[in-house]
Amino acid sequence: MLACFLLQAFLSAQTVKFESYMLGDKIGHLTATRKAGGNIVFLEVISKSEAKVLGIKRVVETTSTMTFKDGMLIEAFYKSIDNGEVNNLRTLKWDGSKYVVETLKEKLSFSEKVYLSNLHMYFQEPASVSKVFYITSSDFATVSSPKAHQYAFKTSDGVKHKFIYENGVLKEVENTVSLFTVTFKRVI
Repeated sequence: MLACFLLQAFLSAQTVKFESYMLGDKIGHLTATRKAGGNIVFLEVISKSEAKVLGIKRVVETTSTMTFKDGMLIEAFYKSIDNGEVNNLRTLKWDGSKYVVETLKEKLSFSEKVYLSNLHMYFQEPASVSKVFYITSSDFATVSSPKAHQYAFKTSDGVKHKFIYENGVLKEVENTVSLFTVTFKRVI
């Protein structure tokens, strides 16, 4: 893939790590990496969580990758594995006039260019941003700022996300799904 070849040419890299908590218990971790070189930026977020939800043990692993060229998304990948079963898998590629998205169940496309995604939010505070692209559902979400240095959006899959910054650095992410909230606290 293009992303693998480009990794060797990157001039700078940044990695941030978070521990995840639900109901006060540590349930996993998340690592976000940003690599840049020339006009290419590669973003990757990998997470793994293990928790009992309504009495059922769940192990969820996710991988998100995005490659931007000249500031615009050119390809992306997302995979979610829930208790060993792939429940969301999608690839996205820019074909020169539109994005082509392939999922487990369908192939779709859209033409609005992507310049900012939720993955960017792990590395930069999105001041004055009104929407972000969300790879998990391959659509855009409207961003609000409920308090200074906090940015929230609800995605089409029903998840409410809140990113909390201090001095321009992401300190915490809250993801709320119906009855519970998973909080990611920065450790590095």
